[in-house]
Amino acid sequence: HSLYSFDRFLDCAEKLDIHSLELWGAGPHFYFEDYDDSRAKEFYKKIKDRGMQVICMTPEQCIYPINIACDDPVMRRRSIDYFRRGVEMCEIMDCNMLLVTPGRGYFDLPAKPAWDRCVEALREIGAYAAKSGVKIAFEHLTEGSTTIAVYAADSARLVKEVGLENVCAMVDTDMAGRAQQGVQDYLQALEGNLLHVDLVDGLP
Repeated sequence: HSLYSFDRFLDCAEKLDIHSLELWGAGPHFYFEDYDDSRAKEFYKKIKDRGMQVICMTPEQCIYPINIACDDPVMRRRSIDYFRRGVEMCEIMDCNMLLVTPGRGYFDLPAKPAWDRCVEALREIGAYAAKSGVKIAFEHLTEGSTTIAVYAADSARLVKEVGLENVCAMVDTDMAGRAQQGVQDYLQALEGNLLHVDLVDGLP
């Protein structure tokens, strides 16, 4: 939680016998644009010294101005580079999974161009990640926050169009609940190829 120190979190995780972490890449603890490689290694040492491992890196991408489907080329380029840096953080932290969401287009414009920009961006990020053995866990958003992917079927169609083995869909039970869906919908849409699951990451 952002109101407590990261050391306090690690103390609690240790007491609860938690060894696998999904690391939220955001302030005040680890907004990784504030971290060079050396500082990131120091941060990771705290985790490693506790005998814990980072199994998924989740950069903040809903609150900060990150949008891989944006029609503005400068913002979109920065967003793609942000996730490329996320791949590098995965390398530093011996983590083989990076969570990425679709971004969004304008709600008053056709959705297809934004979809295409998202696919192209995921191909670039995925290809960059593949060099390091990192998988991309694609998570859709909600109908109130994106024009691109909202349901399990959208995720399945998107990752299929991207066409890279290391770009796979996941389920966030919060996002699923908001779409009136459950894990079974994702298992069916993805034919069992479900890379990652986020639990209780929200209100429903």
